[in-house]
Amino acid sequence: MVSVDRFLKSEEIEALICQVLQKEKPPSSSRLAVQVFYMLESFDSQAALFRPTAQFADHIVADYIWNAGTGHHRLILMRDRDGVSLNPPLGFEFDHTDACGRPK
Repeated sequence: MVSVDRFLKSEEIEALICQVLQKEKPPSSSRLAVQVFYMLESFDSQAALFRPTAQFADHIVADYIWNAGTGHHRLILMRDRDGVSLNPPLGFEFDHTDACGRPK
């Protein structure tokens, strides 16, 4: 989970995901998730489990889900670069194991 101080373009979100994963170096896993929020000041993990939309609906920008077992590699954008809510959200394939290793 990461919070940003401005809304980002999709390419910037992809780069941010790569930066977070390179910095945090999560342990090898068959599943991974990174959520990007706008100006989120606090995080209550219990509330996130039971009422995620109530706490985060105004802050969620993007959600990245990667599952090696199913081949599911999806980046879902909930807001555009101007902060406008996307309804429905915009989802597309993104695989950090490929994209983060490529020179830009």
